Amino acid sequence: MTMPTWNPDYYLRLLTEVAQTCEHLQAAPHVAAVARSPFVPADLARAAAAYAIFATFSRETRDRWISGDLPWLSLAHAQAWPWSHALFLPVTPRQDLMTAVGYLLLEIERMDRDAMEDDERAWLASEESKKARRAAAKNPDPDDFDVIED
Repeated sequence: MTMPTWNPDYYLRLLTEVAQTCEHLQAAPHVAAVARSPFVPADLARAAAAYAIFATFSRETRDRWISGDLPWLSLAHAQAWPWSHALFLPVTPRQDLMTAVGYLLLEIERMDRDAMEDDERAWLASEESKKARRAAAKNPDPDDFDVIED
């Protein structure tokens, strides 16, 4: 058995496809709203799970579901899908996995953005605290000191 050889062109093409999928997903109104929303942080990851799960189904199951022979909630991916089932648009198992990766990247970007905002808030709070301490040091409040009487 031979091991597959490293082919950088293949991986570059895959990364390009994922980037294009990400751009396509970011243009979708439901994704754009969620990607910027702090209220439903798991929706993008759940959407990725739904596409990844659906990609594992047999061709027969996929075809039956796409044609409407199987009800929406009869398959596992429906439990993960966070939005209206009309927005779930599978294509092929490979493209569905690319879509799943795109959703995961969007979720990671959202998490990074939230973390940066948290860091920025913490930094601003610490800066305000420093300013308040400096101001207090320059103009001490006499009530803050205990009076020691002999």
